[in-house]
Amino acid sequence: MADVLRLISIIFILLFIFLVALSKRIKISDKQMKLLFFLFAVSLSCLAYYVNPPISWDLVRHEIWIESVRTSGISFQKFVFGKSSIGGGYVGLYTFNFLRWVIISITKNNRWLSTLCVFIDYVCVGYIFVDWLTENRKINILSLLLCFSFLPYVFAVSNIRTAFCASLLALGVYLYLYKKKRTVVFFILAFLAITVHPVGLIVIPFVFVAKRNWRVQAYIILFAISFLSSTIAELMLDSKYIFFQMIGSRFLSYTSDEQYRSSRAPLYVVFLLIVIFLTIHFLENETTKDIEDNGKKAIYNFLTIYMIYILGNFGNYDMVLRPAYVLGPLSPILVSWIVDKKMWVHNKINIKVMKGIRIGVLLACMSLCIYLNYTFLAAYSAYFIT
Repeated sequence: MADVLRLISIIFILLFIFLVALSKRIKISDKQMKLLFFLFAVSLSCLAYYVNPPISWDLVRHEIWIESVRTSGISFQKFVFGKSSIGGGYVGLYTFNFLRWVIISITKNNRWLSTLCVFIDYVCVGYIFVDWLTENRKINILSLLLCFSFLPYVFAVSNIRTAFCASLLALGVYLYLYKKKRTVVFFILAFLAITVHPVGLIVIPFVFVAKRNWRVQAYIILFAISFLSSTIAELMLDSKYIFFQMIGSRFLSYTSDEQYRSSRAPLYVVFLLIVIFLTIHFLENETTKDIEDNGKKAIYNFLTIYMIYILGNFGNYDMVLRPAYVLGPLSPILVSWIVDKKMWVHNKINIKVMKGIRIGVLLACMSLCIYLNYTFLAAYSAYFIT
């Protein structure tokens, strides 16, 4: 049965990718695309359920910790809201602890934790994709490849918490900045995200400054702060205030070389993609200033300043790749910077030159994404199909 469900999931994933690649030639309604994305999320979560993980993955530790909670007899209130070290000691991570308690309460199969998280991840991705591309442009294959480059599926399964946090935050950013939902909606999603993984705190300041106009000097200052973040953290260790000492200690511990590292390929590809998109944005700068849609302008500003922050952390493996997870669900917006002709027509650069740049950028992004996703498939596919 497991092999059959795994095979069906793989076939549907390939079919979905094929349909997206031909979306310009095949008429697919919004309702049909929503259904396809829902089934796509189900298929990805099914593969996550049947994965055979190596012992180095966080997934293995989470399943061991869930079992320790199940056999401990600890109460709901103490586990979710208390300061217990049982289950990995995730004190204050109320959403993640609550989710684990739900899994413990309804099933003895610990694998449902990663399965549920992956499903929610790609439901969030699906909502943003369908909504943005319904209003702006049909879904294209580059958007999908970018999503799996910034938010790799294997990391969504193996890490669980970081990808889950990033997907919730990306949805919150999209609803607040582009859809202009109330601030309380963003705070609810942000609270859920940071009580899954505190790395989500990085995103929050950028959301609220995204509605302001930024000058070149501000971009330079932001890059400098980001570039010097490790030095600032070391200075915090010497602070007389315990709060700053704690922040500095946590940052240096989280970004130390003792943390798990996979191939350097994702780091270099993400860096190059960010450089490409920032270059495109500043080439279009005169045009984006004239965008009348404040929602578009705000989310474009967010992506710009957030990517500059990530760029400043180059060389710091975790502070490039993990914050970049948020860019995955927002990838169709980035693709709009390239494919939306309205973004280019008023530029001072010769139109033929800009058209050549557009084609070159599309090819470069496509090549980088194909290379990275092929690398992931070659390295990790065996865990999902055997």
